[in-house]
Amino acid sequence: MKNLHVGKSVGMKVTLLLSLSMFLSFAAFAQVPQQPSQPPQPNQEINETISDADLVTFVDVYVQVVEMQQEIEMAMMQAIEEENLALERFNEILQARQNQQSAEQIGASAEEMASFNNAAQKIMSVQQDAQLQMQEVIEEELGLEKYERIVLAYQQSPEVQEKVNSILQQKMEQEGMGTGEGE
Repeated sequence: MKNLHVGKSVGMKVTLLLSLSMFLSFAAFAQVPQQPSQPPQPNQEINETISDADLVTFVDVYVQVVEMQQEIEMAMMQAIEEENLALERFNEILQARQNQQSAEQIGASAEEMASFNNAAQKIMSVQQDAQLQMQEVIEEELGLEKYERIVLAYQQSPEVQEKVNSILQQKMEQEGMGTGEGE
């Protein structure tokens, strides 16, 4: 996320709202390979199995994970800077590699490529550690099964989406991360 330098309350709100989809997609990473997927349950059944207390805990976990993501982003940016690469250049080289372009095609020197590779290795390490930390928070606070059930409900039920978004908004306002008005 590139809005780290936005005003504190507005930036945190934007980060929180944009990160919700990333947090919800974490379920795909957190799951162990499963048997063929079962058809989704009707929304009513999903809604009945999730208490408001579980949704509050889900939002609390979500906020913790967002804070962790922000720290991770800073660590990744630091890894790039330690290798004397600008973020933009790192991203250019990354994009070129994903498009299977050679260093020569993008005008990258051997030194730049070595710096890129070193930074990329550091970033991968940071991401792996972060993945474990996030999974640990989810498991300790909510449990992976309950987390996955809430994610599924959030994706399928407008009612659950509304409840989660409302709880998140209330939490942001309570913690002074509201709309930024009057600041």
